[in-house]
Amino acid sequence: MQKQSDGDIKKTPTVFVIFGATGDLARKKIFPSFFELFKNGLLPEKFKIIAAARSPFTTDQFLQILAQTVDAKSDTWDKFTKIIEYFQCDVERDVNLNKLEDELKKVEKEFGQCAQRVFYMAISPYIYEAAFDLLGKHNLHLSCAEHNTKTRIVVEKPFGHDYESSQILNKKLSTYFEENQIFRIDHVLGKETVQNIFAFRFANEIFEPIWNNKYIDNIQITYAEYVGVDRRGEYYDRAGALRDIIQNHLLQLLCIATMEEPDKFEQLAIRTKKLEVLKSIKKITPQEVANTTIRGQYEGYLSEEKVDPKSTTETYAMVKLEIENKRWQGVPIYLRTGKRLTGKVTSIIFSFKENIDITLPCQV
Repeated sequence: MQKQSDGDIKKTPTVFVIFGATGDLARKKIFPSFFELFKNGLLPEKFKIIAAARSPFTTDQFLQILAQTVDAKSDTWDKFTKIIEYFQCDVERDVNLNKLEDELKKVEKEFGQCAQRVFYMAISPYIYEAAFDLLGKHNLHLSCAEHNTKTRIVVEKPFGHDYESSQILNKKLSTYFEENQIFRIDHVLGKETVQNIFAFRFANEIFEPIWNNKYIDNIQITYAEYVGVDRRGEYYDRAGALRDIIQNHLLQLLCIATMEEPDKFEQLAIRTKKLEVLKSIKKITPQEVANTTIRGQYEGYLSEEKVDPKSTTETYAMVKLEIENKRWQGVPIYLRTGKRLTGKVTSIIFSFKENIDITLPCQV
C-alpha cells in the first residue's frame, strides 16, 4: 500500500467506527490516543468517530464515561467531543447494524464528500467471525462507490485461540476485505520506547558486535501488572495470560530485540526478519513442558466478576524459549507475564556473561 504523506492524511475526510467503544481497550488506549492526536493537530481536517457498542447510552452519557480516562478539564476536550458520536449496536447479534450505513452517509453528507472509512474492532476476539460476517451481510465493507474508496479494518490481538482458528479467521476476513485493507495490529508496538529499540540496536555500533551468544548469557522479557482482570473476567477467563500477552505482545518484543537488521526499515522488510525469528524458535515438546513453563493464578481470581469459580485459567505464565540460529543458539530466553504482581513494568533485560573480555572495533 502506498504510504500517505502528512498532507494527504490531513486532507482525507475520515470516519472511524470503533466497535466495542465502551470496553477497556477503547476507553484506556484508543480514545486517549485520539485525544492526543487531536490536541497536536494531527487528525484529518474532516474527522469523525462513531463509538459503537451494545450499551444503551446517549452520546452525552458516553462522553461522561470517557472523561474519566482523559484530561477533560480543558477547552480542547470540549472541542474534541464534537467529533464523537455514540451509536448503539451489537456487531455479534446483528442489532442496528442495518442502520450504521445511514449513520456513515449522514457523516459524509456533513463532510460534503465520501470519507475514508475505518472499522476498529476493539471487541472480544471470540466474536470476530460473527462480526466479519455481519459487516459483509450489510455491505459495510464496500465503502463509497462514487470515489472507489476502500474500507479499512483494524483487528487487535489475540487473533484466534490457536493456529487452526486463526487460519479460519484469516480466511473469513479475506472473504470481505483485500489484504491491503486489513491492519492486524498490536498496540504495545506503538509505544515510543518499543520503537526506539530499532535505533538502540541498529544505529549504535557499540552494541551490535556484542549482540550475540558469545557475550549474552540470557534474555528476559517481562510484562507485569499490579491490577487484576478488572471488568474483563468474561474475556480473560477464556484467554489467560499465555494467549492474552505472551503469544502476541511478548513474542513481538522478542522479534524486535533479536531480529537481524532488515535491508530497509519498511513494513515488509521488518516483517520478513520477524518471521525468520519466529520460524527459528525451537518447538517445545510435550515432555519438555514441565521444565520450560510455569503457570499460576493470583489469590482472589476465582471471586472476580464473570470468572468461573472452578477456573484453572492462568493469570501468570512463564515460558523458556530458544532461538536456533547462528546469533542466538544456546541462549535461554524467558518470557513472563502476570497480573496482581508487585508493580507495573515492561522490560527487556539482556544479561551478559561474566568475565568476558569485550573489545570493540574502532576507527582512528
